[in-house]
Amino acid sequence: MKLIVCLVFVWKMVDTLQSAKLSCARLQLPHLWKQHGGSCYLFLASRRKHGPAVDFCQSQCAELTAPTTDQENELVLGMLRDYVEPDINYKIKMWLGCNNTNGAWVCLGDTPGRKYRNWFQGVEPETENACAVMRHKDGKWEGPECDVQWPKFTLCKTPATGGPISPITLKCTSMPTPSGLCPDPVHTVKVTSPMQCCLACAKHCNCRSFSLTHSLDCQMNLGKINDVSTTLRNQACEYYEYEM
Repeated sequence: MKLIVCLVFVWKMVDTLQSAKLSCARLQLPHLWKQHGGSCYLFLASRRKHGPAVDFCQSQCAELTAPTTDQENELVLGMLRDYVEPDINYKIKMWLGCNNTNGAWVCLGDTPGRKYRNWFQGVEPETENACAVMRHKDGKWEGPECDVQWPKFTLCKTPATGGPISPITLKCTSMPTPSGLCPDPVHTVKVTSPMQCCLACAKHCNCRSFSLTHSLDCQMNLGKINDVSTTLRNQACEYYEYEM
């Protein structure tokens, strides 16, 4: 048996962007995010049930917002009111990043010394398998069941970043043919060069490899070839793995 050794070409490039102050510029669709302090917020105008709302935020490298102070609660309420007019019955509500799955409420951002809550009438709901919502009327929280019939609005939150450090070295490894194409890319974007695709992968929080087609479609993948049980073989693209 012959052992065939394939030399892997490591392609390095240097991005000389200057260090920036905290911003939302490295997120997908940066013009839709609003920055306040060290956080970025993205409001989804269409109503969704809880599961799809969580999935949407995670697809944006973010989580459902869970205010940690009175000030942030007022800020989040203000954003909800900026986008949505009140209805006559004051029934408009928005999902929060708080769940009760084992008899205790847990919110994203909880720490041992800080567990902020803003329950309606100051009473913590006892409903299990529940998810918190914010009321448009007054910013108070309620705890309906997560699979409640009526969809709610969504506000995603993620930390602002300082942008690339200057200089930053990105390593994208071109794998030998036949090219490997991981199923279900996390994101696809048009580019003009492999360098642009590598940079896009580096900026995306979930990207670990990408496939670049001959028509310059950059498909960003959640995993690498060795991480998936099945791969599609495609001669019409070049496959790269991103080295963290």
